Amino acid sequence: MKTSHTVGQEIKSRRNNQGLSIEALSEISGVSARTVQRIENGETTPRGHTLQVIAEALKCDITELTQSLSPAPLEDEKENVKWLNLSALVVMIIPATNLILPLILWMRYRKTELLMAVGGRILSFQILWTIFTAMGLILAPFIVRLFDPPPLNTTGSVIFTYVIFWFYNIASILNTAQKIQKEQWEKVHSKVIKLI
Repeated sequence: MKTSHTVGQEIKSRRNNQGLSIEALSEISGVSARTVQRIENGETTPRGHTLQVIAEALKCDITELTQSLSPAPLEDEKENVKWLNLSALVVMIIPATNLILPLILWMRYRKTELLMAVGGRILSFQILWTIFTAMGLILAPFIVRLFDPPPLNTTGSVIFTYVIFWFYNIASILNTAQKIQKEQWEKVHSKVIKLI
């Protein structure tokens, strides 16, 4: 597992490559210059939030600051990410529960760097999926009325819309599971807006 000194060296290297002073990185990230300096010198271990805002300031993913410096995450971390992703499958049984179990797991294990980054992206996807699904279910009856004659009744349009979104979510969860198995952390929902 990585030490703060190794993470600090990576932060310093990226900061220097971008031509940023410690003060400039501090201003962009909102982390005090003294804290940045202590992290770079290996005097302190950065917490998840601090590491996240520094990664954003350096325009990289948190896993880029940590993943490349270590051969692989601990098996426990990988298993936790895998179960967080697969726990969203509960939506197959009970609609709208795809957030509850993943959120509980994320809260429990977010102390690890990998789960903070990758788990946050998985949860962000599930939040966005839930929002878009709800919007789709609300709009479906109105959209179906645009056709003459309507291909489905109101109930049928809502069910059809939910099934389409449901299959998309299941396919996404299974696709993410493959990426996790191959340890392709940077590809897990890389284009999803980070909400967590």
